[in-house]
Formats: sequence, C-alpha cells, structure tokens
Amino acid sequence: MKKCKLFTILLILNCTSFSQGLKPLLQKTSEDTFFCFDMQQAKILAQELESVWFKDSINKLLAQENANLNFTIDKQRAMVSSLGYQVANLRQINHNHVGHIVQLQQDKSRIIKKSRLHKFLLGTGLGIMSVLAAIH
Repeated sequence: MKKCKLFTILLILNCTSFSQGLKPLLQKTSEDTFFCFDMQQAKILAQELESVWFKDSINKLLAQENANLNFTIDKQRAMVSSLGYQVANLRQINHNHVGHIVQLQQDKSRIIKKSRLHKFLLGTGLGIMSVLAAIH
C-alpha cells in the first residue's frame, strides 16, 4: 500500500502534463495525505504511464541500437583505412617489382652486348691467329 501511495505521488509530481485535467480527491489521515482517483481517471493515468514507460523503453532500445551502429561504422572506417594503407603498400611493392624487372632487362641487354663484343674479339683473335699460323 505504501508503494502505491508513493507511486501515485511520484506520478502526480512527474507527470503533470497529463494530470492537468484529472482532479484527485484529497483524503487526509493522521499520518499522510492521499490522492484518490475514480476508475476512469485511474485508467487514464495507467494508460499515460504505460505510454511513458513504452516510450522510455523504445528510447533506450534505439539509443543502444544507435550506439551499436556507431561502433560498427567506426570499425568499418578503421577497416577501410587499413585496407587503404594495404593498397598503397601493394602499389609501392608492385612499382618496386616493375622497376626491378626493368633493371634486370637492362642488365641482361648489357651482358648480351658484352658477350657479343667478346665473341667478336675472340673470333677476330682466332682468325688472326689462324692466318698467322697458316703463314708460318
């Protein structure tokens, strides 16, 4: 009974917006003052109170869902940033590989040119030695 009294008092104090049209009957006892409502007024109070509780629960649920979505968005942004860094690193690696391949091709062409020169000089030297050996 005390909970009901306290609840009714808190209801009247907290929910003045919907209790404006409701006129409770005051009953005073030696210890306390009671606010009494008829059945129709009690139903209106109960409906309004349930509505307030429902809205509060929906607000809490939406706030929690909003926090979860913000957390998910932050994680996704972090992953996108990380993947962006990975793409940049892979591009740099690819660029380095391409540069390395070009350098190897240039080295190979130099080696081929040197080997052609060496073959020419060797062939020329053998030819000269053959001619000298044939003359003597």
